[in-house]
Amino acid sequence: MATAANPTNDAKLNGRDKADLNEHKADISKDLDALRADLKSLAQTVSDIASNKTSAASSAAQDRFDEYRKAGERQADRAKEYTSLKAMEAEEMIRENPAGAVAVSAAIGFAIGLLTRRR
Repeated sequence: MATAANPTNDAKLNGRDKADLNEHKADISKDLDALRADLKSLAQTVSDIASNKTSAASSAAQDRFDEYRKAGERQADRAKEYTSLKAMEAEEMIRENPAGAVAVSAAIGFAIGLLTRRR
């Protein structure tokens, strides 16, 4: 059989050995074709899995984004309510004590003037 494995010795083989060799070549060719088909199928399966994982990750990311967006909107609404409440309280305080409001405004203006004055 050592001579059958060497292609240069094909001419020295008898008819039966050549038939066996051709049969082995045909079997190997069939096995290679089956292997190619299996690899192609495996590559398609891996591609499908990756596509599904990508789609699932994208969906999860979109869900998270929507969740955070809604939470941000709720926080913005709370901030608006808080600001409105404090503005109303400030207006009420100014109506009740206008002289104090003028004094506080003057003090704030004076402090800003000192901070922005050139040296």
